[in-house]
Formats: sequence, C-alpha cells, structure tokens
Amino acid sequence: MSNEDELESHLTTDQVVRLFQDQSKLKAIPGESNVAVLSRVEDMKAHPGQFGQGHVTNIRFIWYIQNTPTINASIGYNTIVSYKISNTFNQSNGNTENLFIRAKEGTKTYEFIFSVSRISSSVFKFFEKALKNYQTSTLYREQRLRSAIINNGSLNLIQDEQVVVQMDGVSNFSGEMAKIGTAIVTTMRFVWHSEIVSNFNVSIPLILLGPLKLSDSRRFGKCFYLKLYSNGARFLYGFTLKPEDKLIEFLKSFEKIRQSAAEHPKLTPPLSIEVVDQKQEVPVNQYVEEEFHYDDIDQSLFYIPIEQSGEAPAQEIVFDKRLGLSIEKITNGDSITSKWTDASQTPISTVEEL
Repeated sequence: MSNEDELESHLTTDQVVRLFQDQSKLKAIPGESNVAVLSRVEDMKAHPGQFGQGHVTNIRFIWYIQNTPTINASIGYNTIVSYKISNTFNQSNGNTENLFIRAKEGTKTYEFIFSVSRISSSVFKFFEKALKNYQTSTLYREQRLRSAIINNGSLNLIQDEQVVVQMDGVSNFSGEMAKIGTAIVTTMRFVWHSEIVSNFNVSIPLILLGPLKLSDSRRFGKCFYLKLYSNGARFLYGFTLKPEDKLIEFLKSFEKIRQSAAEHPKLTPPLSIEVVDQKQEVPVNQYVEEEFHYDDIDQSLFYIPIEQSGEAPAQEIVFDKRLGLSIEKITNGDSITSKWTDASQTPISTVEEL
C-alpha cells in the first residue's frame, strides 16, 4: 500500500465527499448523530426535478432519493470550502430556499445546489448551525501542537471532558533528546506539555489512536509510542517514564481509557435534534421519480463546478416577472430579447450529427 493509499484509508466521513454510494455507506458512524431531517429537497445541480431527503448530521450533509437510494451525496463538513443560503421565487414551487456548497477533497472540487420550498422560517439554518458547531470543535477530532491549552499549569477542558489520569515525570523523546513534562489522559484526549515551557505541548484525540503497548527504545529503554494520522499527515511520538513499573501501570490505565473512547467516540459537542415542520401543498405538476443508472459515467462529473468543466461560470439566479421563471441574471449590455434572438438563430443538431 502506497503512502497516499494509506492516508486515504484513515479518512473518515467528515473528511470526504462521496457520491452514488451503496445505501449502507449512508448509515451513521460511531459518534455521528442526526441534527435535522429535511423532506422534499431538490438537487438542482445534478438531478433537477428530483426530490429527495436531506439529513443534517453533526459531521456531514447527506442527500438521497428515497425510491432510488443509490442516487445520493455525502458531503463531509471538513471538505466544505464555502457555502451560501439564498431565497428565490418561481411560479411552480413558490418561495424556495437554496443552499450552495463548494467542497474540496484532495485535488477535486465539487459544487452542490440544494433547494427546498420555503416555509415560515429557514430550513437550511440547521445545516449552518451544525457546520459551525463542527468547525469550532476541532480539538475533538484533530491533533494540536504548541497551542494555548494550558493555563497556570492546568489543562483547559473542552465540553463534557474530564481528567482521568495526570502523571508528572513523563518524558517525550525524539532521536537522542528527551524533554520531561506532564502527561494528562482525559475522557477524550491525551495531552503532554513540558514542565519548563507549557506551550511546548501536544493534544491528541483518543479516537486517533490505535491499541497501546509497551515497547523498547535503544536510547531510553522501556517506552510507548503514539502513532496517528491527522490533517493528512502521519505522526509518531515516543514517551517514557521511570521507574518501569510506574510506566506499565500508567500505560494500562491509558489503554482502558482509550478503549472506552473508541467505543463511545465524541466527534463534536452535542446538538439537539430538531423536528422540521415542512407542511406544504405539493405542486400539481410535480416530477415523477424514476430510477436512473450511470454505470458508464464518472459520477463525480455531475458536481464539478462549471468553471472547471470549460463552460462559462453561472450567474446569480433571479426571478423574471415577465417570463414568470427563475433565470440567470442578465449581464450588463444583454437583454432577454437579445438572448432569445441568439437562441432562435442557433441551428439545432440531431443526435446523429453530435
């Protein structure tokens, strides 16, 4: 397995964009919880006219068509570059609320546009609430180096966190050098900081760690190593404690706490589950949901931003009273008449000609 494949295997659902997955892949992972369930959500970008269900969880946004669950999208919050919530009006659906999402995973960029009929209050506010909760709680999921986590010798705890074990005299070593400090194991993190300079520290979520075991160091004797992947990179830390029996006792306690955290992971601060009232009249001219198959198509192409596909970038969507339709905003110097004339003069190609 290459380094790139190995790093890819450690990515979790909040760190990836996945399209057209098997329905089983949409199930919540440990630590994931639903925040809101939205009905009749239209995928304007790839499946216009197709209404599905949207799930806002604490770590991702999921959209799928209930009758055809293999048509779906899972957007991890860690991939989101930007988003925008706006309102438009059209005669068929009335007031609608739109959610524009731009996401990036590795070298691939995606663009999503979801739409839902507007009710008395914002529907996509639940997405915004969950995303902000995720973005402001990185200590739950990511390693931090040399950060302001120690205040007057005490660890700044995050929500629902409790200190279980604190041990002085634990040395962090690298190569031929070792620095003595204090190790703290909480219900959610392993934290080590230097005794001399408190901002020389590391904070590691327990969910990033595998099983712990006693090891040997050529220079420092009995020790333990922490191997982890965080922010797309691989890390290895070495720690030791004297005497050896004290190290063994500390490591046993540490492993029990890690196992408990792995069984009941906390990925974000808790959010209350919202029941979204979307009672509304269904439009008479609604689309019929059909089953589609895209076996010979690169499925990610459905969500590639327009500027990457070689087309001109889309303009802002506005409602035109004369046409009774939502259209792209006409640029300066153009008019509806000129656009209609250009379109009417464009030759029509048959399938054979294409």
